[in-house]
Amino acid sequence: MTVSSTDRLDVAEVLHAYAWAIDTQDYDALATGVFTADVVADYGLPEPLRSADVVVAFMRAAHEHLTATQHLIGNCTVQVSGDAATSRSYAYATLIRRGAPGGDRLAFAAHYADELVRTGAGWRIRSRVARMFFRDGNRAVLNV
Repeated sequence: MTVSSTDRLDVAEVLHAYAWAIDTQDYDALATGVFTADVVADYGLPEPLRSADVVVAFMRAAHEHLTATQHLIGNCTVQVSGDAATSRSYAYATLIRRGAPGGDRLAFAAHYADELVRTGAGWRIRSRVARMFFRDGNRAVLNV
């Protein structure tokens, strides 16, 4: 199978769809348009999140109380081999919660290492390892 630049762009679009789904709180799009049902996502927690439903519940709990968020995905590298792909990308997120004691803003930078598969509905992330580079601002923004 020939790897096309379209495959690489389609994989990058999934990474961007992840950011848009979180920032618009479109958790259905996150569940069905970004991840496989059996995704394993390691966000540096004590245990990986296992399944799209668990990832979506985690993201909902982390973001739904915030006033606004912006997740930027960049510096994407994509390698495609048939119906499998790997990608590496940077993420920078700004989280805002108006009225949070100690300040309204928390920002962080991270690195994503993803494995994706081509499905009948397009590319989906089946494995993610996320590692934080740094955090800046008020951690209390995350408290409910």
